[in-house]
Amino acid sequence: MAGYKEGIDVSTYQGEMDWDKAVEAGAEFAIFRAGSITDATGELYTDYQFERNRRETERVLRGRRATYWFFRPKWDPIKQADYYAALIKNMEPMTIVNGLQYKVRWACDEELPGAADVVKTFCRRMEIHFPDEDGLLYTNPNTWLFNLTGDKGWGDDYLLWLADWTPPAWIMPPWVEEGHAIWQYAVKRDGALYGAKSIGLDHDRGYFEWPEEALPPVETGTQLEILSDNFNIRSEPVILPETDIGNLHKGKRVKALDDVAQGDWWRVEAWIHKSGVQKL
Repeated sequence: MAGYKEGIDVSTYQGEMDWDKAVEAGAEFAIFRAGSITDATGELYTDYQFERNRRETERVLRGRRATYWFFRPKWDPIKQADYYAALIKNMEPMTIVNGLQYKVRWACDEELPGAADVVKTFCRRMEIHFPDEDGLLYTNPNTWLFNLTGDKGWGDDYLLWLADWTPPAWIMPPWVEEGHAIWQYAVKRDGALYGAKSIGLDHDRGYFEWPEEALPPVETGTQLEILSDNFNIRSEPVILPETDIGNLHKGKRVKALDDVAQGDWWRVEAWIHKSGVQKL
């Protein structure tokens, strides 16, 4: 069933993320930076946390993640796109459903003044690398409407990832009919709650659903090992303050009480979220 999904977006500025905590805090999807190009010298680089974020989000979010490239329009867009594509070529795209089904692996983070044609060239190049997928275009109303020069009618060839912290979200051309796919609606001072080393954390929201995907059952008596340092157990398979009844510590082993899974949850001593355990 379609509904609002809560996510976060991160980069090296959030430090080494504890992704188990992020999921426990309510993150249902994530978008993390793959890299960028230096403003002064035009040197391409990979985000310091890219590999770890790729690995960890695959583990805890089961593919419900994508990447972004911080684009600088003053430098060669082809060069930037080719470097970015090489970084993410072995990742599986995130699949979301909102009427149509979209496969999203990449996003162009466009926040800087420049020529719209240069941004378009970058996006078109990414399409060549990933022809059967959809791209996100991240921007804010001020940049898109006033600081990008030239024709922008091509923008709705891509899904809009809108940065706008003054709700309600802007409706802006050329996405007047379809609106935004993902909305970065706030920066909150709750980084620690989500396992970030930074104080601030970007929060995103999308109105869509995931394709049907059942969590595989575990046989009664299967041993599971806790991976997180301080992992909550719950009276019901839902993340709410009133369902929190205690915690288990990293390395503790527990047994599955039955072979029933509900969504992303298994039942042991109580309900535990699948992101914090591994089978033995």
